[in-house]
Amino acid sequence: MTDQPSVAQLALFPETLLPPKTLVKPPSLHTYWRHPLDLPACVSESLTILRCLDLFGPLDWDGVPERNLQRNWGQPTLPYTALIAAELIKLNESLPSTQKLRRFLGEHLGFIWLLGFPLVPAPNQPLGFNALDLADAATPQPPVPPAAQCPAPILAGRQRAPHPD
Repeated sequence: MTDQPSVAQLALFPETLLPPKTLVKPPSLHTYWRHPLDLPACVSESLTILRCLDLFGPLDWDGVPERNLQRNWGQPTLPYTALIAAELIKLNESLPSTQKLRRFLGEHLGFIWLLGFPLVPAPNQPLGFNALDLADAATPQPPVPPAAQCPAPILAGRQRAPHPD
């Protein structure tokens, strides 16, 4: 054998078609809470969304570990932070079911953008994305609480203390 490589390395794809090597993490709810002037009109004009942002914004959203959002599971991969925030909205708004949560998110479309659900551009829609499809993605079918999709260590801090008798 020789010391020289016998096979030349060929680039199969141009660099522009390859995914980015380092993923840029989108701003968290805490960042949006601290910088409300950066919010789009669909969020800043809704008093319900701003009220929830004031409630959830102070939480440490940057400390929540995230799953691999680039993996193809056959459907859009939803961030843990979006699922946790949707569950907190469900609790805060006293929504008894996941179907009610879906309807609530459909009525307040700014939540879909704010919580970080993956957006598919739709230029023919007023907000620039198809909100009904995202409301479906935000609520898993069959109705499973979003918290059930998160690993146990993430949810360990949200368990209730035993009720004193």
